[in-house]
Amino acid sequence: MEFAIDDGFSDLIVEGDNTTVMRSIASAQSDWSRLGNLYDDIRCLAGRLRHVEFHGIRRSASGVAHSLAHFARHLSEDIVWLEDSPQPAVEALYLDSSSIAN
Repeated sequence: MEFAIDDGFSDLIVEGDNTTVMRSIASAQSDWSRLGNLYDDIRCLAGRLRHVEFHGIRRSASGVAHSLAHFARHLSEDIVWLEDSPQPAVEALYLDSSSIAN
């Protein structure tokens, strides 16, 4: 959220494979769980955007995100791609598209 705001994004769609978390973030009600403060912070940041949506998606539908998360686990510094496509995402997208074609 902070990255999107800092880089001037005004419309954002946030997807995650944990439906419970995504529902909690999207909800206007307070969450008293251990993560409630984090959800509040995300909602506060989201209020600075013109439009934001939070969606839960099936883990099987997030192959590209999973490959990027796996890749990021082994990084010691931040990497940001704004105009180029990251190689792990390209490879995962290719695998996803080849399974659809069959």
